[in-house]
Amino acid sequence: MSRMVNEMLWNGRATRVGCVLLLLVFLITGCKTMGTGVNLTPDEQMLQKDAQVFEATVVEGAVTGALVGGLGCLLLGGDAKNCAIAAGTGAAVGGITGYMTATQQRAAKQEVRQIDIITSDIEEKNKEIKKFAALAEKILEDNRAEAKKLRALIVSKKAKAGDMEALQARMETTRDTLTEAIAGSQKKRDQFVEAADELKGKGEDTTQARQALKNMEGQIALLIEYRTALEEELRVEV
Repeated sequence: MSRMVNEMLWNGRATRVGCVLLLLVFLITGCKTMGTGVNLTPDEQMLQKDAQVFEATVVEGAVTGALVGGLGCLLLGGDAKNCAIAAGTGAAVGGITGYMTATQQRAAKQEVRQIDIITSDIEEKNKEIKKFAALAEKILEDNRAEAKKLRALIVSKKAKAGDMEALQARMETTRDTLTEAIAGSQKKRDQFVEAADELKGKGEDTTQARQALKNMEGQIALLIEYRTALEEELRVEV
């Protein structure tokens, strides 16, 4: 009888914690399935699509950490409230913990140093950011040229203020996309820095990783520059 009661209690607690974990994962990952409602150009649509890569890198470690923290608490007999707290804590630290474990396994499989794997990851991320920044720069220049042309047409009564408003809506969408990409890149950079610091503390040579991180800082600075330029363009009056 007592065994049956214990099983019922366990199943009930597992169900409650499972619901909490699912909710937490939903909150971490967000729900960005709907479009912006703005008529974007093909380049602007591509920028939004490419930005999803940066968003994914932010949540992947957090989700893993949340699941590990919450389920670990459950296995130790914690209640729903405490396991939800454990899941939240796991989400905060899960990124670096999961990443270090994964790179260690990859290094062992490839028979290379863990720092080499991390350096390669940084360089790959730099390629993604560089490609993204190049597209953002093209969109910025196109928007500037279009805005200049529209202002002249509006002054000569050959275009309406609504045409400028449509362009500004697209520019605002691009600005927001850049903001999300910058945040994602910065969080990934922080993870790389923490990983390099951890290995340096173990005596590893992190020179190449530091150089790759310096390059990443430059790419992120470009994204910030392009976002600032868009904000300035949005403040120009017709």
